[in-house]
Amino acid sequence: MTTYKTFYIFLLFVTAGCADIVTQYLHCYDCLYYNKHHYHVDNCQMNMSYFPQFLQRCKTTDVYCRIERIRVQGTVTRLERSCSESCYYGCRYKGWGILTETCTSCCNTDGCNVGNKSTKLNPSFHVFRFTIMYLLYIYW
Repeated sequence: MTTYKTFYIFLLFVTAGCADIVTQYLHCYDCLYYNKHHYHVDNCQMNMSYFPQFLQRCKTTDVYCRIERIRVQGTVTRLERSCSESCYYGCRYKGWGILTETCTSCCNTDGCNVGNKSTKLNPSFHVFRFTIMYLLYIYW
């Protein structure tokens, strides 16, 4: 009788240990850097492979690891690494005079949001396109 008990306890531990494998949870780095008043170096800005304590298990609905970086006038003011259900990849710009740039990059393998990768659109292209459209509007 004790061998059956031991077997069932062993089976319980094995199946509990395999729960992550069976449900296919994604693991992403999770941290937030926020620069409100002055610039300081934070672990979240570094290559996260040096900080395994920030690697977290995502929800079953999360299919992406995400990095979102916000720059104001070229200075990083916010950097977030997290799990995400959706991804809006690329850079978006807003503001007149004080330019705010929000760049997002996503990946879908365990611990892939380690670096600072994010594709940037060239702002000079947007300025050129806006200028052409404005000139066509005025002279047409």
